[in-house]
Amino acid sequence: MKSFALFFSSLFLIACSFDASGPGNTNTTNNSNNTNNNNASCGNGVRENGEACDGTPSLTCSSLGFSGGTLQCTLECTFDTSLCTNYCGACEIGVGSCLDNQVHQCIDDGSGCGTLVASQDCTETSQWCNINTAGPFCSENCTDQCEVDDKKCTTDLAELHVCQRISVNGTDYCNIWQTEDVCTTGTQCNPQSLECEEICLQECSNGESSCTEDGSNRLICTEITQGCFEWTESPCPTGTQCISSTSTSVCDCNICEPGTMQCSTNGLLVQTCVENEQSCAVWETVETCDISSMQLCHETPAIGCSFAGNTCTDSFNIQSLPFSVTISDFAASFTNQLSFTHESCGVSFGGATEMFLTLNLLQGQTIKIERTSGINIAIRVQKVCGETEPCSDYKNGNLLYFTAFESGEYTISIEKTSNGTGTGSGQGLSLTISSQSNSCNLIESEINNTIQTSDNIINYPVNWCHRLSPGDDLDCVGISLGNGESPVVETHDVFGGDNCTGGIELQLYDPYESLIFLESVYSQECTSFEPADSYDLLHLTPGDYTLCMSSGTTEVVIPSSLASIRKAQLTTEVNAPMTGSGQTCIPPGWDTGSSTGIENWKWFCDATGTFAHSYTNYPTDIGNTWLTTPPMNLSGKTRAILMFDMKSYIIGGPVAETTWASVYISTDNFNSSKELLIRPPNSVINWTPQYIDISAWAGNPDVRISFIFEDTSTLLTGSFDVRNVEVISY
Repeated sequence: MKSFALFFSSLFLIACSFDASGPGNTNTTNNSNNTNNNNASCGNGVRENGEACDGTPSLTCSSLGFSGGTLQCTLECTFDTSLCTNYCGACEIGVGSCLDNQVHQCIDDGSGCGTLVASQDCTETSQWCNINTAGPFCSENCTDQCEVDDKKCTTDLAELHVCQRISVNGTDYCNIWQTEDVCTTGTQCNPQSLECEEICLQECSNGESSCTEDGSNRLICTEITQGCFEWTESPCPTGTQCISSTSTSVCDCNICEPGTMQCSTNGLLVQTCVENEQSCAVWETVETCDISSMQLCHETPAIGCSFAGNTCTDSFNIQSLPFSVTISDFAASFTNQLSFTHESCGVSFGGATEMFLTLNLLQGQTIKIERTSGINIAIRVQKVCGETEPCSDYKNGNLLYFTAFESGEYTISIEKTSNGTGTGSGQGLSLTISSQSNSCNLIESEINNTIQTSDNIINYPVNWCHRLSPGDDLDCVGISLGNGESPVVETHDVFGGDNCTGGIELQLYDPYESLIFLESVYSQECTSFEPADSYDLLHLTPGDYTLCMSSGTTEVVIPSSLASIRKAQLTTEVNAPMTGSGQTCIPPGWDTGSSTGIENWKWFCDATGTFAHSYTNYPTDIGNTWLTTPPMNLSGKTRAILMFDMKSYIIGGPVAETTWASVYISTDNFNSSKELLIRPPNSVINWTPQYIDISAWAGNPDVRISFIFEDTSTLLTGSFDVRNVEVISY
């Protein structure tokens, strides 16, 4: 692996005067032939008069007013600022890109700089990532993104990307950006060589020395490569310890005052100063605190191991995850400090003891806090620990998942909620805290937005991460629906599963901000809706709609949840002849018949629309008569809905003699069939809409619906009318 150093130089302009003819030359004649003698020679690696640079520039992008990036020098010795940026990190926040056939979004890494996160893998749907002015999206076609073998470093120099030619469908080819190398720690992508190369971390200055944390070794600043200095360790002789002062260190055997005591810098050891066999005063460990039971070394009231985490200021700092702790007697180990009066912190258990833990989390990091055994507890997470401070999350229970929506230190308080009886093991607590992966792509999609201020979703499907506070908090996103499109929404927890918090309401508003659909689930089940759930969702007009999520109640806290949003493209398989006026009578493709050979279905078409009418007269029409739709191809569909209007009219005859109106479905031209609806012998004199889910037959290439009027009576007269037959599938 190659090595190069990073240098930061200032540009000095030095005016020089000299006599070119040598000592004692008194000839002052101006030689006009030397007019171009001072011309710069671009390409010799030396910046000369009139050149902005020659080779590696001495200035940086920042020197030219950019926020970052890599400044280069052209073959004409001018600055090339194409790799300079006005943003920091790997990308510009909010700008998407295609990489490795995935849709990538640039989000805030928590420090205001951009980081690339894959939001959708186009390979999973056998599609290709494309990009236009609206951003990246998965599509059926692959478009060239670059020239083959082109390479580029990300602006943070963390990755190397290469343009590669790939096969599409075995015949076509397409050029896409793919990740060639992810630079490891201590390396970065060199824009000149386009390789991951070792970098100089410039850890120290020449001549400095210091000590390792445990004092066993000296750290000496050493020049690793020209102009690049890093720390190297030099062991102290046996019986001595490194002692440092400003910029210098020595190995000394007298490092403390005999008879004194201290806590080690990490708080895990109780140490006393003793004189060893070499007559050196050194620290000796007399007690190791049991970190598994939250014991740390404290200097008051006396130096020794005692419980940490009794107060906010003395919270127990968790260094790494997973973390486990067992407390044999919780009440005896801690006291009551806070009452948690802020409404976001839930019910405070008056007089109950609590312990405090601190933990540093990155933006988007999710942790699982779980009581594995022992007393019942309430779990709270605070960004600022305090009685009146708000809680980022609260759970009166023994399990809490928490996602940090900003980087920083968080305080976890564990409050005892059930006292029980006795002491000892019956009052103990075992607690574990572990890091969890999640599907929320590191950041909340919408934070406490309203209908009016919500952002629009451009690409589908998409995972929308949200966080809801107690009360009337509403998080919204805008969705655009085209002709024949309806939304499909499914909520999950942040881990992509079905273990939802519960209490989520899904609300759909039309372009005029009127609520047109509401779905609520108040159990632990996940909330969802799709077109098949509502007649209204099947008949949305094209336009911009707003999808909102609410906690639905004032008690429920939903700290972090995930919704998958996709649009269903609806297909009307049978929209003729019964969807309006002007249809052909008899419409093509429909079939009628009867068991008696008598034609009992008649068509009526006028300005009000089209409908089919069947009738019976006793005693000549005993038997059945049918009206069958044209064959419908539902291949590739997973959901299908049958809708129509009907009315029936039955008069006369004894009850024992019956007339039936029924609906059947078949996928083999009625060699076999299934009954969908049957109406007993009563009158429905007004048009009545029918809505039947036939998704069980979706995916079949030949689906037919038959409306059958059956008369077993010699005395009854009746009719069966059908209109607006429609099968919508997606």
